Amino acid sequence: MPNGTYYTLLHGREKASISDRAYFQSAMSGKVTIGEVVMSRSSGKGVAVVAVPITGARGKVLGVLGAAVYLDALSARIKQEMNLAPDDIFYTLDSNARIGVTWDPGAHFLEARKSNPERTKVAEEILSHDRGTATYRYKGGMRTVIYQKSSVTGWWYAFGTVH
Repeated sequence: MPNGTYYTLLHGREKASISDRAYFQSAMSGKVTIGEVVMSRSSGKGVAVVAVPITGARGKVLGVLGAAVYLDALSARIKQEMNLAPDDIFYTLDSNARIGVTWDPGAHFLEARKSNPERTKVAEEILSHDRGTATYRYKGGMRTVIYQKSSVTGWWYAFGTVH
């Protein structure tokens, strides 16, 4: 709804409002948002949001249609479908260095800049380039990832190995 009240498939009308969310404000101004990483107010889980404006006959924005994809479920599906070796790793970072999709079930929605010095350093390196390779030490092992920024989501996608 234009005032930020919203409905979910699980609960119907929610008590919380999303009027303060950047994706909602962007959609209400007529823009599509793809992949904003937030903590869901209805489920309490990390999600990636897609939000599109719903317009009337004269182009006036009447509301927002949104979808939230659970980061943990998406990550598990990707890990299963890719059939990765035990030393293979993957993750995404948004522009705030939040980890979205990841092979590591304990890392969803972590802010890489705030978790530990190793993650902070590699997150800063990745976010300062559109693509590249990064090698870093984490949890006692060396990791090398190739990464690239997506023009669709604005996320940086990293794939690599522990060696």
